[in-house]
Amino acid sequence: MRDAATRALWLGALFLLAWTPSGAQQTPPPQNVLDIRDEFEVARAMDVYATSIVRREIDKLMSVFADDAVIVSKAGKGMVSKGEFRKEMEQGTIQRLLIAEVELRVESPRTATVAGTERYTSGGERRSERLLWRLEKRGDQWLIVEVRPVKP
Repeated sequence: MRDAATRALWLGALFLLAWTPSGAQQTPPPQNVLDIRDEFEVARAMDVYATSIVRREIDKLMSVFADDAVIVSKAGKGMVSKGEFRKEMEQGTIQRLLIAEVELRVESPRTATVAGTERYTSGGERRSERLLWRLEKRGDQWLIVEVRPVKP
């Protein structure tokens, strides 16, 4: 139910942002001006990240990562490649995931960061880690290029 409500809210917000009254001229924003739609797209990428991990939708999860992404290992292996992270996720040890205390910042028309505390249950053990996700807009899609721990 919560997933359906969240998706409906995001789709409604995106529809309102994209809708233009008939006869009105829509001009693209200047390249150096941040677009509120980018915040929605970054948030959408993070939603796909979190829900895909829990649902074990590995292909969908990998779709939000750039091919050259570096990601902190959930298995304690330090920083790993997208392929190595995929192997970890295919083992499916995460039962629950929540990203709390989120700070989303679109820094430029092509870069964004999300800081948050990732709380998850893996193998019956609860874990918590403060992370920083760095995203880049490549083509029309916001992709995660780095996930690393943040020192307290």
